[in-house]
Amino acid sequence: MPYENDPNFATPPDDTIVWRYMDFVKFVDVLLGKRLWFRRMDLHDDKREGLLTDYEIAEIKDAPLPEHGDERIHDAVKRALPKSFELVRRRNFICCWTVAEESMAMWDLYAGSAGGVAVRSTIRGLKDSIAAAPDAVNILPVRYVDWLNPDKLATLTGMYARKHLAFRHEGEIRMIVCRPESCELPPDQEQQFTDLADYFANESVKASPEIRKTWHHVLKIARDQAREERGQPGLHLPTDPRRLVDEVIVAPHSKNWLEAIDHLIERCDLSGVTVRPSQLSYV
Repeated sequence: MPYENDPNFATPPDDTIVWRYMDFVKFVDVLLGKRLWFRRMDLHDDKREGLLTDYEIAEIKDAPLPEHGDERIHDAVKRALPKSFELVRRRNFICCWTVAEESMAMWDLYAGSAGGVAVRSTIRGLKDSIAAAPDAVNILPVRYVDWLNPDKLATLTGMYARKHLAFRHEGEIRMIVCRPESCELPPDQEQQFTDLADYFANESVKASPEIRKTWHHVLKIARDQAREERGQPGLHLPTDPRRLVDEVIVAPHSKNWLEAIDHLIERCDLSGVTVRPSQLSYV
């Protein structure tokens, strides 16, 4: 089963109601394509997604040199660490839901075009609908934190399920997929980096150990960056709409689409799924 429990984070109870606001094209893709879109983390509007906080970056910059450590390597590592986190997040893909009550702001942000809808489901529905997916999926509540103060991270996954306090109105529940192979290099290019790294690791190279270490570290960063730049913009996971969709709510400014969406639900043989206008619909 692709749902994977992370013991460091509490997935909400199975009966928790969740919403996903979307435009009509994405809704059709879910029903007819039987799939959910997971967007690459760094391509979301909030450019802080998956990154170190300002406080954590400052901590890295102020970190003292270890006893008997090489100052040049120490400085190179401190400069590289923030960039490394920025690159690694490209391996993570997210599909966002919300537990917040119906919100006009959420309609305008995510389903503002004609035919916009909100799919209503539960945590159990999310788990069951992706049972046939090929990837492990975490389902985590987003933590909203102050970017200027300490944040206790249990695991790296915690970075991918936190946002700035300014977004707490979203009440987000996040489905997360990590797919490292999405950034793999072609075998010949990977071998070039390996050969160069092996060369500088060899004691026969006429350079000081410190210089060899520095070059080895630089090559590793270059290889990682080349890998991450190949990252795909997103991925689709197969989903079962019959298990996912409990109710479809038509956007306040799209109530004249109600009949069309009702017909679409019938065509997709989703008996039992209610289609109704938003409670915020205009008179």
